[in-house]
Amino acid sequence: MTGITVTGTAGVEARPDLARIHLGVQAEAATAAEAMAALETRVTAVTGALRAAGLGDGDLRTAHLSVGQRYSNAGTPDGYVAGCATAATVRDLDRVGAILDAAITAGADRVDGLSMEIADPSGAYARALALAVDDAREKAAGLAAAAGLELGAIEAVAEGASTAGGPPVPFAAELRSAKGMPVEPGEHTVTATVTVRFATSSGSPTRP
Repeated sequence: MTGITVTGTAGVEARPDLARIHLGVQAEAATAAEAMAALETRVTAVTGALRAAGLGDGDLRTAHLSVGQRYSNAGTPDGYVAGCATAATVRDLDRVGAILDAAITAGADRVDGLSMEIADPSGAYARALALAVDDAREKAAGLAAAAGLELGAIEAVAEGASTAGGPPVPFAAELRSAKGMPVEPGEHTVTATVTVRFATSSGSPTRP
């Protein structure tokens, strides 16, 4: 008995159903305490606007907080700047534009990134796995035929790396011109890879 080991790959298209937005807020003042106080006021306004727009507490997360000295063009200390990044999860993609509008109007001055995701890719991934096994079987059949072997049953199968989703959508630092921007989710490819070993046997001898 011999065997053939092949790798099969397949992808299934699925439509994203949630978005993750990273919003930035910044404040400057003469002292660190004043900068942080001003930042707190602005962040409270932004998160309040996001809640009013329909996001729950579980949809908001503080992703980054910083405070540091500000310097003049001459390179000398000139006050302090404080910044905060808030990650917002939007579960209704039709609301992404309205959520951005609300955040910008309330004082957000940056969108550091927006990514579309599939909340539960398991169904699409299961379909991709089945197609990946089919792909492996087709490759193995071709190899067996080329080598004059009979393809047998699967002896072993191993799951490889998988992917689900697409690249983040970049945004410029200045957002005022982006208000009302339509956001199109498109489709993402959920990909599965498998390594499969098939049993083989010697093929029937060729008759003259």
